[in-house]
Parts: sequence; C-alpha cells; structure tokens
Amino acid sequence: MVKKQHGFLNEKHIVLPNHGEYPELAIVISEIGYYQKAEHHYRERHTGAAEFILIYSMDGLGYIHLNNGSALKVKAGQLYCIPKTTSHRYYADTTNPWSILWMHFNCTHDQAVALPLSDQPISFPIEKQRTIQNHFTELLHMCERYPHQHLQRVVSPFLFFIFAEVAYLPEREEHGQDHHFLAKAIQYMNIHLASPLSLEEIAAALGVSASYLSQVFKQQLNQSPMAYLTELKMERACKFLRMEQLKIYQVAAKVGFQDPYYFSRVFKKVIGLSPKMFQDQIAPRKGE
Repeated sequence: MVKKQHGFLNEKHIVLPNHGEYPELAIVISEIGYYQKAEHHYRERHTGAAEFILIYSMDGLGYIHLNNGSALKVKAGQLYCIPKTTSHRYYADTTNPWSILWMHFNCTHDQAVALPLSDQPISFPIEKQRTIQNHFTELLHMCERYPHQHLQRVVSPFLFFIFAEVAYLPEREEHGQDHHFLAKAIQYMNIHLASPLSLEEIAAALGVSASYLSQVFKQQLNQSPMAYLTELKMERACKFLRMEQLKIYQVAAKVGFQDPYYFSRVFKKVIGLSPKMFQDQIAPRKGE
C-alpha cells in the first residue's frame, strides 16, 4: 500500500512565522494547508502531536483513528479536531480520496471550551457548509499571501471567530434552548452589525434577559456576548479593509462605530495592528 504524507495536487503547506511567544493570543497557528484529492494520503503519530490538528473535508472521504480505536469516517463538509498528545492515524479513502483544509494550532486553557472537540466528526447543514468552507479558505489565503511578523495577531481572532461559528452551525438532533438562543443572538448580531448594539438590546430582541444571554455565551463560547460581538465586528472590519477601497471612518461606520478614533483603538487591541497598519501590511495592494 502506497502511503504519502505530502506531494498532492495543488498542495499548499504554510508554516507560520514564529517571532517569539504570544501569551496574549487565544490561539496560535503553527501550520496550515490544503490537499486536493489526496490519493494515498496517510499520517500516523504514535505519541500524538504537541498541538491540536483540525481537518475539514471539502470533498471525498477519509478516516481518523484515535488511540487505535475504530475508524471515524470523515465525509465532505465535515470537520474533526484531533486532541493534542493523542495517538492517531488518518488517511484518505482509496476510491474517493478526500480534499482537506487542515491546520495545527495551540490555545490557552481558558479557551478550550470553544474548541470544536467532539467524539464524532462535526456535520453542518448543506446551506452552512459553504460558510465554513469560505472561512477556512480565506484564512488559508491570508496565511499564504501575507507571511510577516504580525500575521499571528491577525489570524488568531479570526480563527477564534470561526470556532465560535462552528459552535452554533452544526447539525444536531437536539439543539436545546441554550443553543437556540445562542444561534439567534449571533444571527441578530450579523444582521445588525452596522448598529451600535447593546447587550440589553440583543436580549430584548430575543425575548430573554441580559443575564441569561450572558450565561449562555459564557457556557457555550467561554466569552461574553459583547466580547463576541466586538470580535465579530473586527473580523468583518478586516474584510472591508482587505477587500474594498474604503476609508477607515467608512469601515468604522460599517461595523457600528460612530467614532473612527475609538474604532481604531478597539481594532488595535483585538487585531494587534492599527487599521492603517493593517491596510499597509496585510491588505492587498493594487495590481496584486
């Protein structure tokens, strides 16, 4: 049996620059990549890895074994996160090999509750699969095009935002009341992103108390609703700064900040760069 660790069609493998420790970051990515139709793909680590390994299958089929257990079948549109220091092996199906986006990352203990850890591969409704795929593809492209010393500070909040979305997008037989209100709250935030929302306003729109909504976010995502909203706004602001020729005050208005100077302070606190530095160093320039 042929076994390959790399060398696949349209392969991408990016090792992120390590310019020292990042104790202030929730998540640090060390490697990220993409394998298309990874025929004969096989990887085995008897003692596990020092980092979490996330695999998102865009197409085809693959299998993951943990601690010599039974195979977990990972289909197109499914995601699985291998815990660190866990013995494992994974490989592509022989007749329908998977195409995967993958990454190695570490995080602080306090953020562990937000990780997409599950006994089984996480499935998403068909209409949501494109959302998750687009997020991971954008993250890969960001790492591929802009490998510089500030990259970790940019991708960390973006990945944490993706994990938060993963927490409420999966297909489940029993969502439960808490999950229902979490999804509704995040949906409301996305729709009203250009408005200066308050916790009380979001809770009132959902017909629940502010304290209950705060409890749900803390239990499900390990952060407050307003902290999640701020990260959501900054993630969207990054998109506007990268993809459109907008002034900083225009971007601020698009994500609900009437004061562009306050927006700049919040952006720098979350992303690690000022909006102007982000545009100069991260956003694509004309002609690229």
